[in-house]
Amino acid sequence: MGGDDLENLILEAHGAGPSTSSPRPRAMLALADLRAANETRQREWDPQSRVTLEYRGNELAGETGEACNVIKKLARERNGMPGSRATVQQLADELADVVICADLVAMAEGIDLGAAVVAKFNATSEKVGLATRLRTSVPVPVMSLPAQMEELRGKLAIFRHWFEHLSGMTPERAQAAIEHLDACLRLVPVPHDDAQGGRPVVEPAP
Repeated sequence: MGGDDLENLILEAHGAGPSTSSPRPRAMLALADLRAANETRQREWDPQSRVTLEYRGNELAGETGEACNVIKKLARERNGMPGSRATVQQLADELADVVICADLVAMAEGIDLGAAVVAKFNATSEKVGLATRLRTSVPVPVMSLPAQMEELRGKLAIFRHWFEHLSGMTPERAQAAIEHLDACLRLVPVPHDDAQGGRPVVEPAP
C-alpha cells in the first residue's frame, strides 16, 4: 500500500473520498441538535404549550413499549416460534422515537440531556471500577469549506510521510507511530458544505 492508497483510505473513512463499494450511510447527531429541532417542532405543534410533563412521560412509556414489542417479535422469529414478525429497521424506528421522547421529557424540565448522559455514564463506570469514560465535546470553530479542505490535506500529508517511513522504524517506534496516527485520525474534521445540505465534500483525485 502506498501513500496514495493511504490517503484514499483516510478520505473514505471520513466520507470525503472515492470508494468502489457502497458504504452504509452514517448520520452524526448531536443531542444539542435534537434539542433545537424538538424545541422548534414543539412550538409549531403546540403553540399554546398545553402539553404537560405527565403527557410526555406517558408518551415515552408508549414508545418504549412499542420498541419492546418489536424486540419480542424479533426474539420470537429467532427462536423459531410462530407469530407475527418485525424487522431490525422497525426496531431502529422505535428506538429513535424513544430517544426523541426522552429529550422531550428532559426539555420539559430544563435538563441538558447530553450533560446528564455523560455524567451518568461516567458515574456508573466509576461505581463498577471501569476505565471507560465519556468526554464532553469540545466546540470546533466554524471553518470555511476551503479552510476545511486545506486542513485535511495538511494532515493527510503528515500521515503519508509517516506511513512511507514506517518500514524503516524499529518495531517499537513503528507501533507508537501507528497508535499516534490512529489518535490523530480521530481528530480529523470531516469537510462539509452547507450549500450541499451538509453532505461530506468529495474532491476528485489529483
